[in-house]
Amino acid sequence: MDVKRIASIPFSIYGSKGLRKMAYQITKECISCGMCADECPSDAIKVDGIVYYIDQEICTECGLCVETCPRKTIEIIE
Repeated sequence: MDVKRIASIPFSIYGSKGLRKMAYQITKECISCGMCADECPSDAIKVDGIVYYIDQEICTECGLCVETCPRKTIEIIE
């Protein structure tokens, strides 16, 4: 990855070592309704069978999925 490009990206997206940090995860309590995937502006929420997950390489950490989830099964992780 280009060092100059990493330097211009906000810290909230990349950690101090330039590696992607995942801020959100979908918990096992997810009912697979798909509302979060429909709302995600970057199409970072994927489905494998009936299990939804957040693609950490695509997620922009906007938080719309957290607000949209009717069961509140998307959590912020450190």
